[in-house]
Amino acid sequence: MKLFASLMGILLVAGCAATVDYRGKYPEPEDMAKLSPGTQREEDVLNVIGSPTSMSTYGDKKWFYVYKKTETQSFLTPKVLEEKVLTLTFSKDGVLQDVVETTPDGKAHHPVDYKTPTQGQDRPFLQQVFSNFGRVAKKSPTK
Repeated sequence: MKLFASLMGILLVAGCAATVDYRGKYPEPEDMAKLSPGTQREEDVLNVIGSPTSMSTYGDKKWFYVYKKTETQSFLTPKVLEEKVLTLTFSKDGVLQDVVETTPDGKAHHPVDYKTPTQGQDRPFLQQVFSNFGRVAKKSPTK
């Protein structure tokens, strides 16, 4: 019985261990040192640091390398430990123009968080379920 209790205690403590997740790609510092704006082309950048996480679809040609490290403790909301963004800007003919390394802050793009209004009443779930309970349908007049 003591063995079972100790095994359950170990499993309980192990279940609370934090999980660290790595998302995205961020170039190594020694690879970033090899980048030289004004001289390298897109193909050279691909050979040095690899393909980007995403690319701009309009406007200036930009490549983004996004990296995020998070820690999750059991069922709690993940906590961001580290977040970086590297932006490379290219000219129209494909020459590297600018390399900007930033940490995302309040100016980062966030999706819209408001809700689209809908018709009807805004009632809690249980009130919606039991709202017709006990009502009697009106009988249509017979001819």
